[in-house]
Amino acid sequence: MSRETRQHVFLSPHPEDALLACGGLMAYLRERGDRVWVMVLFARVPPEGEGGAEERRFAWPPRNRALWDQVVSESMEVYHHLGVEVHYGQYVPAPFRRHPVEGRRLYPATWAYYRAPDASEGDLPLRMAGEVSTMISPDTWVYVPLGLGRHVDHVLVKRMDQVLQRQGHVVFYYEEFPEVLQDHRVEKFPRRGWRPWLLPLSENELNVKVRAIQRYKSIIPFLFGTEREVRRRVSDYMYTVSGLGYPAERYWTR
Repeated sequence: MSRETRQHVFLSPHPEDALLACGGLMAYLRERGDRVWVMVLFARVPPEGEGGAEERRFAWPPRNRALWDQVVSESMEVYHHLGVEVHYGQYVPAPFRRHPVEGRRLYPATWAYYRAPDASEGDLPLRMAGEVSTMISPDTWVYVPLGLGRHVDHVLVKRMDQVLQRQGHVVFYYEEFPEVLQDHRVEKFPRRGWRPWLLPLSENELNVKVRAIQRYKSIIPFLFGTEREVRRRVSDYMYTVSGLGYPAERYWTR
C-alpha cells in the first residue's frame, strides 16, 4: 500500500533563496513522490529598474533589470530540472520598490536593504499570505525563511508565518544560506523556545543540491566566486550542521 503524498510549499523571497537553503530537502521529497512548490514572492522588476555600475557589480540582490531577468530565467530551468513547480509572484524586490504616494525609492542603496521595513509596507506580509493561501490546500506544509541577515525582503516573508499558522498550515523555518554563516542569532534559538529539526541527507541528495546551485551562473560570482567554491562551501556547512559525519539541513519550529 503506497503512502499518501503531501504538498510542500517553499516561500522564497528571491528566485535562489529556497534552493540555497532547502535544495536537499526538495530532492528528498521528490524522491518520495511528494509535490513540491517554490513560490518566489518578489519576482517582478519594473521596466525602469536599473542601478549604477557599482550596484551592478557588488549588490545582491542587484539593482539591474537585465541581471534579474537572467536569475529568473535560470531559476525556471533549475526548478524544472529538480521536478519542482515554481510560481512567480508580482511583488517588486526591495531595490526597485517605491513609496505608493511619494514615489521615492524605499530602499535607495545597498545598506538600506538591511534596515527595518518601511512603514508603508506594514500590511505587505498580510497581503502576500492572503495570496499564497488562495493557491494551496489547508494541509500543505509551508517553509518560510528565518530572516537571517535581516534583508528586508526576507524579513517581510518571515512575517507571513503567523497568518499562515492561523490558517492551519504547518510552518517550518529554514536557515538562509550563506547568511547563516554570518548571523549567529540561530545559536540562541533553543534558549528562546525554538526546536531544531535535522534532516540527514544522502551523498546523492547533496550532489543534486550542489549541481542545481551551480546551474545558477548569474549568482555564483556574487555569492561564491567560482563553481568549485559552491561545492566546498555548501558541503562544509551541511556536514558541520550534522556534526555526525553525514550531510544535513536544519529546520526550526516554534
